Amino acid sequence: MEETVRSFVIEGGREDRLVMVKGKMLLGVPWYGYVGGQAMVGHEFKNNILERPEEKVRRFEWEEGSQELLFSVGGEGGREGGREEEGTYPTPAFFRKRFELVSELGMAGVAVWEIGQGLECFPMLW
Repeated sequence: MEETVRSFVIEGGREDRLVMVKGKMLLGVPWYGYVGGQAMVGHEFKNNILERPEEKVRRFEWEEGSQELLFSVGGEGGREGGREEEGTYPTPAFFRKRFELVSELGMAGVAVWEIGQGLECFPMLW
């Protein structure tokens, strides 16, 4: 994501375009994750992943680059007829990294997708 944002504000290694977008661009961040290509909002993540991992979750993994939680659900006797599905969910570190990028690049701020549908700790980050 950082490379994408930087491609909008820095061209050819020069930072002269940064002045043009400084204070005008918002960075969109989701307050939801994905599993099997479908959005998973906070209460679904909490109820189906965090509170019942022995029934549904096959693995949890920390992804250092994105600061997200990666997980697998399903598999034998699980959801989707035994098919395992991959999922991701943002963490407070995910947001901190993006807020730092917004500040570093002088962007206007953050646009939150689906405000109010994340975990209870997400609004406390503001």
